[in-house]
Amino acid sequence: MDILITTLTILVVLIAIFLTFIILAQRSKSGGGLGAVSGGTSEAVFGANAGNILKKITTWTIVVFFSMTLALCVLSGHRTQKASLVEEGIEEKTDSTTIEKKEEIEKGVETKVEKKENTKKTVEVKATETVKKTAETKVKNKKK
Repeated sequence: MDILITTLTILVVLIAIFLTFIILAQRSKSGGGLGAVSGGTSEAVFGANAGNILKKITTWTIVVFFSMTLALCVLSGHRTQKASLVEEGIEEKTDSTTIEKKEEIEKGVETKVEKKENTKKTVEVKATETVKKTAETKVKNKKK
C-alpha cells in the first residue's frame, strides 16, 4: 500500500509540473503568456490547430490529475499508520500500568477472600463458644 501511495504521489507531482508547462505554453485570450513569448513554437510543434490540441491535452491532464489526487486521498485515508516512538512508549507505559493495576486488583480480591474466610472462622468460633455457654448454662440450671 505504501508503494502505491508513493508511486501515485510521484505521478501527481509530475502531472502537476506537466500541466503547468502545458498551461503556460498556451496563448491567452489577450495574447500574453509563454505562448506569445516563444514566438509560435507551440504552433510549429502542434500545427495550425495548436490551441485546440493544447486545450484538449490540458483538459484530459486535469481530469487525470484530479482523479489521481482523489485516489491518493482515499488510499491515504485508509492506510494503517505505524505507531510513532512516542505512541509506542505510551502504549508500553499503559500496558505496564494496566498490569500493575491488575495485580493490585488481584491482591485486593485475595485480601477480601482472606478476610471473608477469617470472618467466617471467627463467626464459627463465636457460635461454638455461644453454644457451649448456652449448654453450660442449661446444665447449671438443671443442677439447681
